[in-house]
Amino acid sequence: MKNKKIAVVIVVLASLFILAIAKNIIIKSVVTKVAGNIIGSRVTVKGLSLGIFTGSVHISGLKIYNPQDFPQGVLVDIPWIKAKCRLPALFKNKIDLAFVDVNLKQLTVIKNKDGKLNVDSLKVSKKEDAGQKKKEAMDFHIDQFDLEIGRVVNRDLSAGKKPFIEAYEINFKKTYRNINSPQQLAALVLVGSLEQTAIKGAKVYGVAALAGVAILPVGVASMFAGKDYVSADFKYSFDRVFTAAVEAANELGNITSSDKAGGIIKLQIYGAEAEIKISKAAKTNVRVLARKYLFPKPETAAGILYIISEKLK
Repeated sequence: MKNKKIAVVIVVLASLFILAIAKNIIIKSVVTKVAGNIIGSRVTVKGLSLGIFTGSVHISGLKIYNPQDFPQGVLVDIPWIKAKCRLPALFKNKIDLAFVDVNLKQLTVIKNKDGKLNVDSLKVSKKEDAGQKKKEAMDFHIDQFDLEIGRVVNRDLSAGKKPFIEAYEINFKKTYRNINSPQQLAALVLVGSLEQTAIKGAKVYGVAALAGVAILPVGVASMFAGKDYVSADFKYSFDRVFTAAVEAANELGNITSSDKAGGIIKLQIYGAEAEIKISKAAKTNVRVLARKYLFPKPETAAGILYIISEKLK
């Protein structure tokens, strides 16, 4: 009798465990499909968990990929999302969230050879779709939306033989309240990132107004006043980092001098003068500075450092 009770307990626990795993797998599949339909591009999620009793949601490794007619790669990289869901609303076919906390690591804006931006080619950035979605808005609400943004990369492939690449180290947090549609949420993520840069011509700004997002693009000169350099440490050897730096300099601009012994590479890029300084301590440090007519160009320096890091992957 005792053994039967133990067996029943084991079966019940095993069933609950399997149910929990199956539940997360099913929800993960639904989230990626729904998000992909709203955004208009492929979406993947590495992990997802939903607390049945607490309503806590944790999503890890969410990535939105470039739409068609653009190079393969990640448009939006979000390491994690945390949220609190009011579970009773789900039984009424509603999505009601007390808060959503998004950690956006990188947004990569690409202008292709035809002069089109990848962010403008998303479904959520099209006026006719945004207007229709507003009419057909699902019952959706978020009390508080916290957005943390790391970096925005601007890649212009229409400029000529060499790509024009800049990076903006945003590193800011912003809180929004009373989000009432998935389209409004997506617009906040895109526009909330772009408004911190000097990137212009994105249709998503106009579409954001249809979704109830009143934001206008602004310049970033005040953010970087007096700062003309960026730096980072790498775990790789000096030789490997120096080689990557030379490759990045050749890809983006024209090298004017290269001194491996001193760890210095100088180049001309986008009408500016830039210098890459590589030094070896506990780790290999790379410091990139750029100036144009004596004015700091931190976005140019950050773009060079970004390509160096990409070549080291």
